[in-house]
Amino acid sequence: MEVIYTLRQGGVRKRINDEKDDCAGWRTGRRWRADPALGAEPVDDNRPAIYHHQHSCRAGETGAVAPASDRGKSGCGKFVGQRWEGAELGSQRLVFRPGIVRGGEYRFAIGSAGSCTLVLQTVLPALWFADGPSRVEVSGGTDNPSAPPADFIRRVLEPLLAKIGIHQQTTLLRHGFYPAGGGVVATEVSPVASFNTLQLGERGNIVQMRGEVLLAGVPRHVAEREIATLAGSFSLHEQNIHNLPRDQGPGNTVSLEVESENITERFFVVGEKRVSAEVVAAQLVKEVKRYLASPAAGGGISRRPTGTADGGWRAAGEFKVAHPSCHLLTNIAVVERFLPVRFGLIETDGVTRVSIE
Repeated sequence: MEVIYTLRQGGVRKRINDEKDDCAGWRTGRRWRADPALGAEPVDDNRPAIYHHQHSCRAGETGAVAPASDRGKSGCGKFVGQRWEGAELGSQRLVFRPGIVRGGEYRFAIGSAGSCTLVLQTVLPALWFADGPSRVEVSGGTDNPSAPPADFIRRVLEPLLAKIGIHQQTTLLRHGFYPAGGGVVATEVSPVASFNTLQLGERGNIVQMRGEVLLAGVPRHVAEREIATLAGSFSLHEQNIHNLPRDQGPGNTVSLEVESENITERFFVVGEKRVSAEVVAAQLVKEVKRYLASPAAGGGISRRPTGTADGGWRAAGEFKVAHPSCHLLTNIAVVERFLPVRFGLIETDGVTRVSIE
């Protein structure tokens, strides 16, 4: 796969080639749409355009993700000016001339089980710098294997954003599992006044661990077997099973939350047809054990498509992760292209320290 992004500023054209990375195309594409808007100026006829040429850029996208990416494109155009061309599904060339970021109330309907949180990931960083508060409501998928669920945003990402001065609150109004969709997520966000320094090194001692299973139109014994598998590997302080209305499914999500002294992490696996409850939960056990084997604070947050939020890169500081993912690395590459920040990555004893300047 080859993805070419061309930035034209004052006649200078820069090329970014992302190869051999299934997540690079669609991941990077969402980020370039949001990042220019973070420092947008009023639109005028002479303003340089940002051109995005994409070739097979959705090679790594599943049916649960692609519609969300395209909705994110058109979403950005709603509140950063209407100078936007090529945002339709299947377009091979995009032109985006950002304007002033306008606060307000926005609604986006994905029309499938495409991830609500991936749309929020695209539009919210721009709204952190809007001229007033905003509310964004997205309908689509809330629980699919290709994107973080709303509870990850609420319980993991937003507390970290608050530490660096970004205040937003996400509410899950209705679950929607893949492939049916039908879920609704809403986020209220205020403009950022100033940034605080981010320091996130060691996670510290574990305070407690919580296991949780969501069921919609799935027999309860499935959840009981999944919880039993988690309890067989970890000492759980809480074991919760939530039965959702049948019309929100069918679907099943297993989550395990690790609350430590310095950070809370949340890991999840979405159940699949013809995959036993024990196998589903065992996937989660493996992921959590990998996280606990390292003292680094960042685990799921460095691997999930949300990464560390884009506007938050403006907060100087550092954080540590055990295994930098392609999501994190491509995020860094694009942010450095559009924003006046630089990153340093140093690996020592299996832990990578990411510094932001």
